[in-house]
Amino acid sequence: PNEITIASVLSACTQLGVLRHGKQIHGRVLRFGFQRNSFISAALVDMYSNCGRLDTALQIFCTLPEKSVAAWNSVISAYGFHSNGRKAIELFHEMLKSGTRPTKSTFINLLSACSHSGLVNEGLWYYDHMFDEYGVESVTEHHVCVVDMLGRSGRLCEAYEFIKRMPTQPEPGVWGALLSACNYHGDLQMGREVATVLFGLEPDNVGYYVSLSNMYVAAGRWSEAVELRRIIQDKQFKKPAGYSIIDVGFG
Repeated sequence: PNEITIASVLSACTQLGVLRHGKQIHGRVLRFGFQRNSFISAALVDMYSNCGRLDTALQIFCTLPEKSVAAWNSVISAYGFHSNGRKAIELFHEMLKSGTRPTKSTFINLLSACSHSGLVNEGLWYYDHMFDEYGVESVTEHHVCVVDMLGRSGRLCEAYEFIKRMPTQPEPGVWGALLSACNYHGDLQMGREVATVLFGLEPDNVGYYVSLSNMYVAAGRWSEAVELRRIIQDKQFKKPAGYSIIDVGFG
């Protein structure tokens, strides 16, 4: 196997959460000396973290002779995955001290870590200073993280105003993050408004219809829920197993 094959298999183990197979691939990494490849090392950190072994992920990171930006991003993501946003922020500043410049992915991981740890004000500060302080321009994934961050904390009106103030047309994923927040907090009034926007942007996306229908059910508005389900059936929509509106999501 070559390094590309190893990295691809590690990515699959990460997505599936299969630690046993990931460990086997780690053995091959050591056997063939691939641990010196920065992307493979970062992939190992991701795999162990996602499989619940943060301790092993940190051991791998700490033993790296040279820490690439990919490795820093992975360990920041690992702390975020385990809802330790404070440590993710600490690692971010260690990264800066090491002379490594942050990337767009760095801030996606950092903002996500803040979101999953309830560090809303900290996350907003880093978003606001991404460009001026670090020279990183915001992209859709950053916007989704901000909306998710505000939404998780129940600050739905702020999330809505953030979207409305965006200088460019918001991508569906940004509105989708707000719809998830409305569903989570049971805000049917805003949820209906957001869903209407999403129906116009992606009329064939079944997840939006199902989400609004679930809000109607939770509010006891059965007739509207039934009507929406009928619309779904008329369009011959099918909801895929495990479907999620956005990858940030609530959980």
